[in-house]
Amino acid sequence: MSNSKFNLYQYYVFFFVFYILMSVASFAQIMYYQGEHQLINYGYSYVAMAISGALTQALFVYIRKVSSNIIIKVAFLLYGFAMYLRIFADSSIIILFLV
Repeated sequence: MSNSKFNLYQYYVFFFVFYILMSVASFAQIMYYQGEHQLINYGYSYVAMAISGALTQALFVYIRKVSSNIIIKVAFLLYGFAMYLRIFADSSIIILFLV
């Protein structure tokens, strides 16, 4: 392995692990909401995620001048907080707050 900044092997390992974990998390979330008898709130959360993902493109117009390190740290914290809120399957308000 070379010590270059861009290591293709690490790139493939990261994305393989990332997609495996995302697949497991997506499946587990559906099972959790089904167990709580709140599949409608899963639908709300999925729509909210899709809308916020689409609006993210518009947000980049405003944050181009901010350091990427700051953006990554803030995005990581916001995403983690949104993932935490997903355990509250009974509340449509919290689900829609995830947007």
